Amino acid sequence: VAALLQAVSWLGIALWPSLSLPVLTIFLLLSNFGASICEVANDAIVAEAGKQATSSSGGQLQSFACMFGASAGALGNLLGGIALSYFSPKLMFLFFAIVLVLQFFTTVAIPESSLKLPKATTNTSVISSIRKQTKELSYALCMPEIFWFLGKWLSWLGAWHTTSASRQLLHARSYQLCSSSQQS
Repeated sequence: VAALLQAVSWLGIALWPSLSLPVLTIFLLLSNFGASICEVANDAIVAEAGKQATSSSGGQLQSFACMFGASAGALGNLLGGIALSYFSPKLMFLFFAIVLVLQFFTTVAIPESSLKLPKATTNTSVISSIRKQTKELSYALCMPEIFWFLGKWLSWLGAWHTTSASRQLLHARSYQLCSSSQQS
């Protein structure tokens, strides 16, 4: 899914006739979201493989994966910079989108069982797991430092204008929401 998100965004950048700044921002946000998902999955696979290795080499595997990723990123940026002097940026976006589509189909073709990851030992249903995670998320969002950070961030974006009266109303409403979610 991560490679597909990146491929869609890079194809959009390559094939969109005239990109405005908001459209470009949305495509780049979508690409970065896909890259973040990919990084989390890679880290999880390396961590699980490190657990299966001997105790002395587990940390070495994570260090090797980190160094290899940084080296590959530096080499990719170097080659991309050189290629930009020969090809147009739209052609480069198209090329990398095709590479991401190939990565997606390669990933889909590899069965998950070939990774030999341990099976989950919990017998909870999907619904109860979603309920538990939603409850934990609502509790975390009601923490004052997170709630006020999100409120300030949204006000900075212009979602609402913070006046003295709206701050008092927001504080009263957040207290009601958070106290009711913590009781349940």
